[in-house]
Parts: sequence; C-alpha cells; structure tokens
Amino acid sequence: VMSVPAITVKPATPLDRCIHLMERNRIRRIPVVDDSDKICGIISLEDIASKHEEYAGHIMREISKSKSISLQ
Repeated sequence: VMSVPAITVKPATPLDRCIHLMERNRIRRIPVVDDSDKICGIISLEDIASKHEEYAGHIMREISKSKSISLQ
C-alpha cells in the first residue's frame, strides 16, 4: 500500500530528512526518484539500521505508534 500522493526523496536527500519522513508518516520505506520523478531506488528502515543502529529503535517506535482514526 502506498501513500497518495507518494512520499519520495531525491538521491541527494539527507539521511535525517529521510528519517523524519519515515517517522512523521509512519512508513518503513521511501522510494528514491530522479529529476524526472522516475524511481531509481528505495531506502528502507533496514538500510538505515544496517548503517546507523542508533536510529533503528527510535524510528521503529515512532512508525509503530497507532494512528488515530476518525470515523464519521
């Protein structure tokens, strides 16, 4: 399931921005798109955890929080 509009980053997007987007949107993966908005990769929580263990637990706690759902 993908968000609409899709949440994407560019190859030069800083890691802290990717982490912020994952936390805020409670997602585990973000497509990386080029200047033509064509997918050229994907960054995952696993990618970040393998390089920066200190972020993994924090991100998991943030994205695992339940979202409030309002039924009207």
